[in-house]
Amino acid sequence: MLTRLESLNDDQPAGEQPTALDEDRAPLRDDLDYPAQLAFVERRTGIRLDPAWLDQPHPTVALRTPIPDDPRPPGTFGAADPDLAAMFLLADESTQRTALRWVLDLLADEQDLRGESAVRAVLDALPHGWPSGEDLSHQLHALRVRLTQEVNESPGGSPERWRRYYRMRAGEAVAATVAGLPGRSYPPDTLWYAEQAFPQRWPAIRAELWRRARHQRR
Repeated sequence: MLTRLESLNDDQPAGEQPTALDEDRAPLRDDLDYPAQLAFVERRTGIRLDPAWLDQPHPTVALRTPIPDDPRPPGTFGAADPDLAAMFLLADESTQRTALRWVLDLLADEQDLRGESAVRAVLDALPHGWPSGEDLSHQLHALRVRLTQEVNESPGGSPERWRRYYRMRAGEAVAATVAGLPGRSYPPDTLWYAEQAFPQRWPAIRAELWRRARHQRR
């Protein structure tokens, strides 16, 4: 369990990360009525609890102590951003592939990778299924090696090295999307590399990915 609160103004929260919700509840600590508590839930989850929702019957769950550690989605991105990774994995496969293609399109244009045949093959395949194939895997492995070598050959800390680093991460994002390729464990791991390639634009990209995954679930 991430954080356990007795109330919004609880001064001794418990859990694995007792302070994780402090920013969310700070504006509401002096307002303990139900509207404030519902606002807190909405802000944290993004789910609006309107009167129609409140009028429905809802099941309850009893949590027995001791409470086990909060599980996280599998994969590298699951450790970095468990909320988005979980939302992404709850979407159907078509939504996942469409979202990843949208991100990879951005990366291909931003990092001038659209001219790479392996990148084009991945982008062409995603609307229909997960890219796969031994030949494609070999091409993407060679691309990753070349992009990594370009980074290593550039002066440390230079703007050129950073540009090549972002390009390398973009190539790794493409490669991580291919089924059967070493390094591609779960679809959300593509997003881990994309986040590294888009450090400035990532908040807006993340918000759009969240919208796409959540919209599919409605």
